[in-house]
Amino acid sequence: MPLFSIKINNSDGSLDFLRRDFIFNLVLPYLIGFLLVLTTNTLPGMSLRMDSVLLLAVVFVCLIVTAYAWILMPIDLNALGRWICWALLLLTTYCLVAIGSHSNSIRGFASILIFVIMPLVFIVVRKAGAQDRYISAFVNIMSIIAVISIAVWILGPVFHLIEPNCTIISAWSGNGRIRNVVGYFNLSYNTQWQNLPTGAGVYRNTSIFAEAPMYSYALCCALIAEIYFRDQVLRFNRCIVLTIAILTTFSSTGIIFLLGIGLSLALGRVHSAEKNVRIFLSLLLVILFIFFSILALIVLDNKLQSSSGSTRLDDFVAGYRAWSHSPIFGYGFDNADVVKKYMSAFRADNLGFSSGLFQILVLGGLVLLVPYVISFYGLFRTAISRSWIVVLLLMFLMVITVVPFLPLSFFMLSFGVSYLLDRVEYAVDF
Repeated sequence: MPLFSIKINNSDGSLDFLRRDFIFNLVLPYLIGFLLVLTTNTLPGMSLRMDSVLLLAVVFVCLIVTAYAWILMPIDLNALGRWICWALLLLTTYCLVAIGSHSNSIRGFASILIFVIMPLVFIVVRKAGAQDRYISAFVNIMSIIAVISIAVWILGPVFHLIEPNCTIISAWSGNGRIRNVVGYFNLSYNTQWQNLPTGAGVYRNTSIFAEAPMYSYALCCALIAEIYFRDQVLRFNRCIVLTIAILTTFSSTGIIFLLGIGLSLALGRVHSAEKNVRIFLSLLLVILFIFFSILALIVLDNKLQSSSGSTRLDDFVAGYRAWSHSPIFGYGFDNADVVKKYMSAFRADNLGFSSGLFQILVLGGLVLLVPYVISFYGLFRTAISRSWIVVLLLMFLMVITVVPFLPLSFFMLSFGVSYLLDRVEYAVDF
């Protein structure tokens, strides 16, 4: 029985109405998708200097989706009760971190609220038969961004057929300095230079994002959502566009991710093949695995030998040293700069932090890590084929990129949490 419903006598009719409603199935999915992208450290989003407002906007839209569905459709009280437990867990976590670290943060609280409400959004849109629409909206937005950024990147930085014609302010520099970044039609910006093995160089494709790793992360999430989260037929055109865009970012994280997702898809082919063919495909897969593992090691080795790679390694060391001094509650959501005093001297001009794992541990300690562990377990228990690969891929992205508190990350993790709360469990397909 629903707590509140306008059409108590016609829940089936209400459900049919939701499935046809323009606002619920088109406007709200794309509004959420737009906000997810905007808050993933994009230059336009950061230039607004309203981080907390944008996070609260995500919360507000999620509440609208939930309320809109709740008015017209009953929500299972057991699932609602489990969601309340999830909300209490996260709010208690925030309070423990705030009290234990003697620090509180509006931005941190807004982030927690997103993590609270997002699983409930998945529960209601799944019951309304609209889950694919909400996932597809984000994938479609990222695909459009990818197409535009590839076109502008080829015409601009690569062949110089168009010249930069706009500027935007960026404080994403690793040293706190504000700089002007040039771009093209406010559709893509030149933020990072990439030296090539030939001795030449080119600007990396960063689109509207502050840096290539952040753009690569958003693209990787879209690829995971398209391949694994959607129930409908795989759209290969989206996958190809997203893959090309990841490659043009020159992100080593993105390249290793693509190798991992390629291996996942290859395993699927082997698993579904006939017994006689499966032996041949298995041998071929082993050969390809060895080849791509060597390729990944070369990419990783080149990365570690660069200044960027050395900085990333130092981030893990500095993060561990900082966390070890406050392992339970961390230092609080507003004290991210505490890790800087543990960084090596060689990186005085680059004090940006890149480890998502130690961002969680430094800011909130082991207490804050608990909801993330639950979320990954939820992803593992979903209906996704070979869900363990999805968990490994997403965990890989979040460990080495500073993204754990982004709404997009909560969106990806909440997909798994919602299945736990709704008690929708499936046998794990290996």
